[in-house]
Amino acid sequence: MRKLALMLSFVIVAGGAQQAMAISQFQAAFIKTYVNDHPDKEFQKYVKTKAKCHICHQGKVTPKTVHHNAYGKHLVELLDAKEDKKDLEKIKKAFEKVAKMHSDPKDEKSPTYGDLIKDSKLPGGDLAESQKEPKEEAGK
Repeated sequence: MRKLALMLSFVIVAGGAQQAMAISQFQAAFIKTYVNDHPDKEFQKYVKTKAKCHICHQGKVTPKTVHHNAYGKHLVELLDAKEDKKDLEKIKKAFEKVAKMHSDPKDEKSPTYGDLIKDSKLPGGDLAESQKEPKEEAGK
């Protein structure tokens, strides 16, 4: 019985590690695309040490609960974590497409996600807001 419990624990942990790996690959591609050569060294450090997963995610990220901020929601429409994690060309094209989108889809004058990044701002919004758990959607 102990062996069965140990094997089950390993499968659960390994499954969680697989999901985390896919997320880290998208994060690494974002950093390579937008952060490593960004002229604002403080922004580089901020994204790499503080923002991390909250570039795209909202609230806590666990194997069972994954919420995305506005920027991340657009990427999720274009990328599949399991199927696309090694497809660097597809990831790059998704970043390019989302970078051209307005941060407020109802306001054509709002900055694009790419503009926000150029201005040393996180594309998904303020870090403190991205760290908060999302509000429950009506009807759930």
